[in-house]
Amino acid sequence: MLRKPISEVLPLTSLRFFLASWIVLFHLQLVIKTVPGTTAQISWWALFNVVHCAYVAVGIFFVLSGFILALNYSLDEPWTNAMRWKFAVARFSRIYPVYLLALAAVAPIVIGPIFAEHSRSLLLRRLVSGALNLLMLQAWVPQAALTWNGPGWSLSSEAFFYVCFPVLGALVYRTTTVRKAVAAIAGLWALELAAPVICVLLRVKGFGDMHATALPETTLADLVKFNPLLNLSFFLAGIAACRVYRLLRAERHKNGEKWAGRGYLFYLPSLVLLALITAFGDRIPYPVMHNGLILPPAVGIILGLALGDKFLCALLSNRLLVFLGKASYAEYLLHFPVRYVFERYGIAWSLEQQTGYFLTVLVISGIVFHFYEEPMQLRLRKLLMPRPTTSQTPLHSSLQTEQVARLVD
Repeated sequence: MLRKPISEVLPLTSLRFFLASWIVLFHLQLVIKTVPGTTAQISWWALFNVVHCAYVAVGIFFVLSGFILALNYSLDEPWTNAMRWKFAVARFSRIYPVYLLALAAVAPIVIGPIFAEHSRSLLLRRLVSGALNLLMLQAWVPQAALTWNGPGWSLSSEAFFYVCFPVLGALVYRTTTVRKAVAAIAGLWALELAAPVICVLLRVKGFGDMHATALPETTLADLVKFNPLLNLSFFLAGIAACRVYRLLRAERHKNGEKWAGRGYLFYLPSLVLLALITAFGDRIPYPVMHNGLILPPAVGIILGLALGDKFLCALLSNRLLVFLGKASYAEYLLHFPVRYVFERYGIAWSLEQQTGYFLTVLVISGIVFHFYEEPMQLRLRKLLMPRPTTSQTPLHSSLQTEQVARLVD
């Protein structure tokens, strides 16, 4: 099931840090104060739009997840039950320890009002939403998607993607040419845009009629934004992008030498396109921005960084950035609990306090990654993985488990 050992794609690991940090800034809801009509006002307003469209980073995460999994797990043949179990254990041990830690961190804040208000209805709602969160099912219920630890909705979707990976992922991955793989990505892009475009054309109040820097809060908006089925195309597009990557790098492919080490031909135009799309977010419909518009540049960025070059990819291979990338999962899930603590003590969110908050999140995420996340992954894999058979020596099993821990998203 696991592919032959490969080197970790360091630029993609570092990319996760920038995506997570973008989301942290988004949840600060920065306010830009400038003089209207000036060049500075226009420039800051574009930056404001970029920050307030940072929710698109979650879609990029979904694409990246599909890409990395397809890079490390074989989709060339049907999986046995043993393979499915090993994959499930690997994914569970990767995402659930920090996910559970984040839920525990926000529990006092979520449960506290129950005792203050002595409300049975509130208790029931919190118990139901808590159960959905523990089971990673909250994204399927629009009213529960952002309960407890808001960023956790995306992990609810990821859990569903993992279930789909061996079957739907295999269907997407088995394209035989670059042209067919690109066509698959285009089809998935159209599929992802279907629901939001319908909402825009119908001018659905409170969602389809809002621009991308707004914050729709209707039930329909939450259904389209968070439902795992309506975000699945991102994940599958990442798998198709991995297929493009492998075909371009294959020695037998006539363009193999042409593209290797020239990733900038993909990531540079994609980064520019992503910046332009988000900078003009106040002129783009919210549903389209949230669900699908950025899928092509996301694929281009990830494919380009995977192909590598001597410029940006070399910079992103820096040890510090790679470590921050590895700790970005904790950063993403724990920044809400840290914010709650800051707000509990009356932080006014000046620029200095925002900087302090961001640095605090980075320090905590680094500590959690090193002392909790990595050790828990290894312990859970050791506990839940089946013992090696005679055809698989303990040494081979140990190395395989360690490789999965280090490489798989």
